[in-house]
Order: sequence, then structure tokens, then C-alpha cells
Amino acid sequence: MYLETSDNREASSLLEKLDTVKGVRGKSKGIIAMVNVDGTYLLPEIMDKLRNGGIKIRAVNLKKPSMDDVFVHYTGRELRDTGRGPSTGTEKTIVANQEGVK
Repeated sequence: MYLETSDNREASSLLEKLDTVKGVRGKSKGIIAMVNVDGTYLLPEIMDKLRNGGIKIRAVNLKKPSMDDVFVHYTGRELRDTGRGPSTGTEKTIVANQEGVK
């Protein structure tokens, strides 16, 4: 769940206290909350929590996490952060097979 608020730092702090929020990560303009329940049912609770904390909600985007989102959540980095993805081990195999073929 992506949120843009009047105070993203305070919003993150409030959301991290919810049992249904697994983690919160900052983005350039907002925050991403990783939740462990259906966000469509959790959204009203989150909106109430933030409003009661004096935080205005400017934008909300609900989407199911992609594999990239899950990878970033668990590793803390994107595949593109290193310039190339992790080695699959097939690179050396392909080279070795090509050298053996005449």
C-alpha cells in the first residue's frame, strides 16, 4: 500500500505500531506499507489511525506486491542496485560448453 501524507515520518511511526503492518519503507514522496491482510479491508483502519494522529492523507494506491516489491522488502535493495542481477550459475556453464564444441 502506497501513501502520501502531510507527515510521512509520523505516518510511518503510527503504521508500524499496527499488527497488520509488516513493515514501512520511505519513498521519495510517500511511504509503502507492507501489510499481511487484504489492504481493501485495512485501508479504513489506516485512514482513521492517521487522521486521528492529525495526519492528512494526500494519496493512496493499493496494489498486490510484485516479486520486485517482495525482493526489496526482504533484502533492502533492488536487483538493479548492483548493476546486474544475481548470478544463476549458467554463465560459466555456457562458456564451458561453447569452448568444448568444435
